[in-house]
Amino acid sequence: MCLNAVTVQNAVDYLKVIGALDEHENLTVLGRHLSVLPVEPKLGKMLILGTIFNCLDPIMTVVAGLSVRDPFLIPFDKKDVSLQYISSFA
Repeated sequence: MCLNAVTVQNAVDYLKVIGALDEHENLTVLGRHLSVLPVEPKLGKMLILGTIFNCLDPIMTVVAGLSVRDPFLIPFDKKDVSLQYISSFA
């Protein structure tokens, strides 16, 4: 099995685990709803469950925080430039 096939199979298995695909790899109702949300499936499921359990506001805050990359990470190829900017604030 090549790397791409393994990656696809892992994604399918993951979608089955969270309930987005059934045992025949067809979209479930949850999967259809997740397919239109512009977030990762696990975050989309959090939003849907937050709506069901009437706690959407705090869940939206958590999802917003988890859906962006860490602003404090320094790109490896830009480390020198980043450190210069950081030192200018000190």
